[in-house]
Amino acid sequence: EGSGGLSLVARRGDQAPGTPLGSNFNLNTFGQTILEFNAAGKTAFHTYLMNSVAAGVDDSNNEGIWSDATGSLNLVVRQGDPAPGTSGESEFSFFLNFELSDAGNTVFTAYTRPVSTGINYYGIWTDLGGALSLIAKEGDQAHGTPLGTLLSLSRPTPIVNPLGSVAFVSQLMGVGVNSSNDRGLWAQDQSGNLRLVVREGDLFEVAPGDLRTIAFIDMQIGSGGSDGLPRSYNADYKLAFRLGFTDSSSGIFTAMLTVPEPCAILLAALCCATCSARRPRRPGHARSKLRG
Repeated sequence: EGSGGLSLVARRGDQAPGTPLGSNFNLNTFGQTILEFNAAGKTAFHTYLMNSVAAGVDDSNNEGIWSDATGSLNLVVRQGDPAPGTSGESEFSFFLNFELSDAGNTVFTAYTRPVSTGINYYGIWTDLGGALSLIAKEGDQAHGTPLGTLLSLSRPTPIVNPLGSVAFVSQLMGVGVNSSNDRGLWAQDQSGNLRLVVREGDLFEVAPGDLRTIAFIDMQIGSGGSDGLPRSYNADYKLAFRLGFTDSSSGIFTAMLTVPEPCAILLAALCCATCSARRPRRPGHARSKLRG
């Protein structure tokens, strides 16, 4: 009812936009159709197609994400499509989760499979600007880290701000990585550039002259911001996150990602009144929306 009156978005058995004739929505009720919406009343959803020999739909290409953010229902991405940013060597194997921003773009995470010489890996993509583009993938050089330090991105769960920019927490692997510095937080700034915000093992200035070593990083996930759930990244490019330190203290902080490099990201004032004296439990990995 985003336009004021009740209207049909999609129905089981409908022809799925962006697919060959006879490719019909399954829209089953077993937790495999996931819905998102934004402040403009637009919708995006993940679902499956009915397998059809005539339409060439089988278990290798019967999964996709659709959105009506442009005014009509359109295909965002489908299982088996070429994965941008992989030089044509990989295609989408399955999708883990997605978010719809107030700007109307869809951000999703997926696992790829090789087409020819490619490999399997996780990645984050967006359709901001109209065409699909890669934000980050497993094995990429991790921005803001020494050469040879790579993103692990094991089952990533990104968040998106109202303007479509993305933030995510990732594990690290490669040169100089150990259990004390193998996790970081990255975000796209106002210019769309991916920036390292904080990394485990780094010194962090909690207050003037009060430097503490980061032991863990946590961030609220699972919302594009228009669904009534907590938002971690807003339209002013302020990112909220939680840090725990090696002295067992912790706090909630914000970073402003409007400052262009090479200036440092502005790590704003501590949001909580004091740092906790008790070290919180290290957070586990969030469950995927689409695959547990």
